[in-house]
Amino acid sequence: MAGKLYGVGVGPGDTGLVTIKARDTVQRCPVIAYPVKKPGEGSVALDIIKPLLDMEGKKVVELLFSMDPDDSVRERCREKAIGQLCSILYEGNDVAVVTLGDVGVYST
Repeated sequence: MAGKLYGVGVGPGDTGLVTIKARDTVQRCPVIAYPVKKPGEGSVALDIIKPLLDMEGKKVVELLFSMDPDDSVRERCREKAIGQLCSILYEGNDVAVVTLGDVGVYST
């Protein structure tokens, strides 16, 4: 059975403002993914939620969402990110994609 994908907003920037629901959702997922504009740049969203979690045994996955002005570059990045997520989900793992703010209103 395929895993579930959760989009989790971690709030406006303060670890103390992360909701209990957000923390619990990320904690129960074996995989945490986070978007970046450039490879290796790190993630504010991940930095916000990490202190609230037991990270032992968690797989952390960087998803590249380039801001390149070339549409084809951005499309390739999205396709690769979708492929990464689908592979993890098809293995039966749940994935929490952490972002700043509200995932449904304004987010990567």
